[in-house]
Amino acid sequence: MRNPLIATVMLAASALVAGCSSGDPEPAAGLDQPVSLASSGSISVVAAAAPAPPLETGPMAVFVVLLNDGSEPDTLTGVSSPAATTAAVHATRSSGGMSGMGPAGPQEVPAGRTLSMGPGGLHIMLEDLVAPVVQGDSLTVTLELSRAGRVVLTLPVVTYGDVLARLGEYAPQ
Repeated sequence: MRNPLIATVMLAASALVAGCSSGDPEPAAGLDQPVSLASSGSISVVAAAAPAPPLETGPMAVFVVLLNDGSEPDTLTGVSSPAATTAAVHATRSSGGMSGMGPAGPQEVPAGRTLSMGPGGLHIMLEDLVAPVVQGDSLTVTLELSRAGRVVLTLPVVTYGDVLARLGEYAPQ
């Protein structure tokens, strides 16, 4: 960890990290040295999962957890993937006993905290897949951030049952 204060905050906050699926920024989890799957500037992807879509040509969700170990907030402003014609951050919302999802717009990644995407909350939605996507494939996703720039992440496509294991301690409870 580059900043000892952030490491301390991460350890203290680990008890507070519960349901990450809300999409609300969470205190950085209790990892002393989170493993970065991809990074740019102060933003690191510390967990990610790409479950195979029910239909091989989509749409499909991708879940990522972004850690900002900098002293300034950053904003996730866009996403893209060569695997899809359209990609956007979506949010799942419930109202009157009904659930739905739609575009969520830019998402802040506060300094020293995480932005968690998981089943039932924020997620990256890839629509109009350009080719069939199945378990075992690799998927590349580019995240655009206002300060850190581009973060390019390549991850395996897994079964939906493997999603929570891949998100680890950031998985929704």
